[in-house]
Amino acid sequence: MILAELSIFPTSEGISVSRYVKEAIKVIESSGLYHETGGMSTTIEAPDIDTLFNVISKCHETMVNMGARRIHID
Repeated sequence: MILAELSIFPTSEGISVSRYVKEAIKVIESSGLYHETGGMSTTIEAPDIDTLFNVISKCHETMVNMGARRIHID
């Protein structure tokens, strides 16, 4: 089991990025993985690294499809 903390947001879209973050949270919720979202990050439990990276990749892809040009992933 892998426990990871994820922060992901665009740095190219001004100061209000909540719509991007909301969509990333939807991706995480739809993954079926256990997660807890806090004020600055989301903790995710994944069975393996590939599953975790797949969810992170989908979050990134979602923001790119929304028009974000630079995305911070921590």
